[in-house]
Amino acid sequence: MFHLYSNSKECPRYNGLLTSIVSILFILCFCCGSESTASSNPDSSAAQSKSKTLFRLVSPSESGIHFSNQLNETNDINYYQWDYLYNGGGSAIGDLDNDGLPEVYFTGTISGDKLYKNKGNLSFEDITDDAGIGGRGGLKTGVTMVDINNDGLLDIYVCRSGFFKDERTHENLLYINQGNLKFEERAAEYGLNDNGNSIHAGFFDYDMDGDLDCYITGHPEFRLTYKQLFAGISNPSDKYSDKLYRNDDGQFINVSKIAGIQNFGHGLGLGISDINNDGKTDVYVANDFQIPDYFYVNQGNGTFADQMKQSFPHCPYFAMGTDIADFNNDGLLDLFIVEMLAADNKRKKTNMAPMNPDLFWKHVDAGFHYQYMRNALQLNNGNGTFTDIADFAGIRNTDWSWAPVFADLDNDGLKDIIVTNGYVRDVQDKDYLNKTSDIAASKGGSLSFEELRDHMISTPLANYAYRNAGGYRFDDKSEDWGFNFSGYSNGAALGDLDADGDLDIVVNNYFDPACVYENTTSDNHNNSYIRIKFEGPTKNINGLGTKVTIHTSDSIQFQEFQ
Repeated sequence: MFHLYSNSKECPRYNGLLTSIVSILFILCFCCGSESTASSNPDSSAAQSKSKTLFRLVSPSESGIHFSNQLNETNDINYYQWDYLYNGGGSAIGDLDNDGLPEVYFTGTISGDKLYKNKGNLSFEDITDDAGIGGRGGLKTGVTMVDINNDGLLDIYVCRSGFFKDERTHENLLYINQGNLKFEERAAEYGLNDNGNSIHAGFFDYDMDGDLDCYITGHPEFRLTYKQLFAGISNPSDKYSDKLYRNDDGQFINVSKIAGIQNFGHGLGLGISDINNDGKTDVYVANDFQIPDYFYVNQGNGTFADQMKQSFPHCPYFAMGTDIADFNNDGLLDLFIVEMLAADNKRKKTNMAPMNPDLFWKHVDAGFHYQYMRNALQLNNGNGTFTDIADFAGIRNTDWSWAPVFADLDNDGLKDIIVTNGYVRDVQDKDYLNKTSDIAASKGGSLSFEELRDHMISTPLANYAYRNAGGYRFDDKSEDWGFNFSGYSNGAALGDLDADGDLDIVVNNYFDPACVYENTTSDNHNNSYIRIKFEGPTKNINGLGTKVTIHTSDSIQFQEFQ
């Protein structure tokens, strides 16, 4: 069951959709935003207040959101101790107190997490300590919001990873909403205190029993020899595998092995949807390094089958993130997976991994799927197969990318794309590697991190916003839309923060204040929108997995609520 709320008596077209899994409202919007040039400084909102850009970057002094993902690197805590230290933190948006205004949560990789209460008019208050969220360490990664106990209040699930000796700091955290914006950490009670190297978590009903189960992406250690790699593939460790937890009356049971998803990949991106449109929810995992992505097709009997090679022509090599949506309005779900191919020729040459045809075919001969170092936009052909059209669409290379998100940002009926971008240090820069190698050789040994850091290059990179131009093409509107902050951006979340019918954005940055973008589309007063609030079954009261299809005279528009 779902309720429709509209600001228009006639709603001829479905034009936009809130895609974040942490919200319980869909917003379907109409009409176009305007465009002009914007600054990329987070403190420049005053200068932008009268601008015509689609997005206005709200300053921390105005929003009250002062969170910054800080990192103090030492010889004990640095990239060479943990390769994913620079991957950054996550973001989540959800209405935690049911007042119609969604709250914002940021994870701090090493620094503390922050929870902000939405007070309206894009003004927020830091309630972290009062809410019972602060004070827990570890290396935090992704975050999601879900009503895990179906009491009508969204809860918060935080993934943790890392190299700390205290295994308790690796356990994921589950903050149960007590009401009045108070939370209690109870992951162990629910069986969700997983202590592997968790990156992301998604909740969905994989076994179609009416309640929400949990998928968690994980990863093994780094810098593995080929002997270690193939040994891990042959006999994957449960600790470092992705995990599937089945919900048995509120207790989450690890069923990864019997479900067929015990694996050995570095899963950085997670997409959950009924990708093949057979009524059962599937899983796509974007894997970093040598292991190809996984496409786990739900078999309907409690198991999954990896059909990556049968369904996709190839996949990215260093896959970082993924999103799933119907971007061309044909009723079929497509996928966008981002990699780390640079946009300019210099960075391509200095940061690109070496091309090694022998190694490529060694992987293929070992049973791996074809992998290429660029983004992939996988167009659903409707027959169980996909075609990569990223090059044709104009979105093949967005540099060191993290969070790709499909959403109709300008309310024209077509889903656009944002991509966050940046890496704290260019650890793959060839000049840096050659220089430090020579220095180490001259000293007759290895260098400390502090010695290496003196030679490292840090290059702030701009985020991307692409307007869906139709015809399978995307136009780069980052500058025109004001979504052009340059820095080291990672997790992003979308939601209607000011309840005006368009999608605002928050972005988690290393070192700089988090970006809070106000979408100004509704300012032209020409757009119409529909809010849809789902009422699901008693064990999935927000209706995760619900599909919405709107038919018009010339097209259909479709979205799945995940």
